[in-house]
Amino acid sequence: MLAKLTQVVESVSTSEFALKTIFVNPDHVITIIEDDRIQGLNRRQPLLEGLDQTHGFSRIAISSGGTQSRLITVVGSPETVMEALQNDKRQLIRG
Repeated sequence: MLAKLTQVVESVSTSEFALKTIFVNPDHVITIIEDDRIQGLNRRQPLLEGLDQTHGFSRIAISSGGTQSRLITVVGSPETVMEALQNDKRQLIRG
């Protein structure tokens, strides 16, 4: 079962931010840590209109096979992201 998360995407050329819905396989998540840089930017000034300045952000490492991994930033504290990943696993077990 895939977990639905909201990714924070930063445009390199304009330094603007966008949100995207992504689906992640919980079995491929290696680490989840707070993204202090994005969190600090959002506290100074919301990254997007309507985004609360108290939102947490996490950086997750996703295994891409072999020794490759990909880092992405998502909305939510590490605890919130972990809950979302675990909830989807429980649904699969019950399924």
